[in-house]
Amino acid sequence: MDDRRIWLSLAQAQGVGPSRILALVSHFGSPGKLRGASLNEIKQVRGIGSHTAEIIARAIDGSDCSASAGRLLNDLERLGIGLVTYEDDIYPPLLRTINDPPLVLYMKGTLKEEDTRSLAVVGARKASDYGKKAAAIIAGDLACNDFTVVSGLARGIDSCAHRGALDRGGRTIGVLGCGPDIFYPPENARLQREMESHGAVLSEFPPGTKPEKGNFPLRNRIIAGMTMGTLVVEADLRSGSLITAGLALSMGREVFAVPGSILSALSRGTHGLIREGAKLVERVGDILEEFNITPKEEELQGVLLTGEEKHVLKLIGDGGKTANELMELLDEEPQQLLARLTVMEVRGIIRKTCGTTYMRKK
Repeated sequence: MDDRRIWLSLAQAQGVGPSRILALVSHFGSPGKLRGASLNEIKQVRGIGSHTAEIIARAIDGSDCSASAGRLLNDLERLGIGLVTYEDDIYPPLLRTINDPPLVLYMKGTLKEEDTRSLAVVGARKASDYGKKAAAIIAGDLACNDFTVVSGLARGIDSCAHRGALDRGGRTIGVLGCGPDIFYPPENARLQREMESHGAVLSEFPPGTKPEKGNFPLRNRIIAGMTMGTLVVEADLRSGSLITAGLALSMGREVFAVPGSILSALSRGTHGLIREGAKLVERVGDILEEFNITPKEEELQGVLLTGEEKHVLKLIGDGGKTANELMELLDEEPQQLLARLTVMEVRGIIRKTCGTTYMRKK
């Protein structure tokens, strides 16, 4: 049995957490050497009782387990899903440092070294328009400063954060609470496919796993664990986003929160985080300064501009331009340009007057 099969077999060992399995692998030196150990040798490892040792031995030594792992590898290949094990170079390095890192990750898309510079952006599923705009703007500005935006591909804030990063040409990673072959929620199927081309979709759950309630706290620890910090945009007092923020704090990561209306229940969770010491965020610079990072793009009235946005502003000039006029001047697909103009309008860089005429915002 090769190491990939052993990792898969270990990951499916029921009732044994990742920390104990990794302690065993470390004790014996490699998954292959662990497989070669006798039951008695496994029992001798500190913290490993007889019951746990028997589970581990069955997981890695039986022909049935080997066949099961082999079938899963075949399924992954058929479905176009990658397998990332704990010892692979592309395994997220920050995730290795938490107490219970997943032994394997199932992946669609690609992980890159640059994804280490990442921030989680999470929040309410039933978000307000304000929260959705704030998430998209800040995620987009993070992308423009070479951050990979990580979230959970849920409705509301998560989806807006992923979309905000993509619309600004950045990378984004979604972490699922189900198998990587399942689109959940189903309306995010198109977004999920787009993310596979501009980042990755990850899960520690094998293909076919349904999005059951108990999976999401496990998903949240990965979101918090693989990132430098977590930004919460809208959350009520029972929000799973507060769990993610708490996990980030326990891992020694930064926690940020966007303030909201005192009249909204969706502000209670974020305001509570701020009272407890989370950094209040009004703009991306508030996040960058916490990491001693100089903003990459110049600003217009406090808003970071990308090179493409500066070029559009130059073309608009003082007299304004219609969408059709800009399409003639720019070598872009109409849908791509209109998406860029919409983002610039939402971010307060331009305004639309007289139907389709775009002006610099004064």
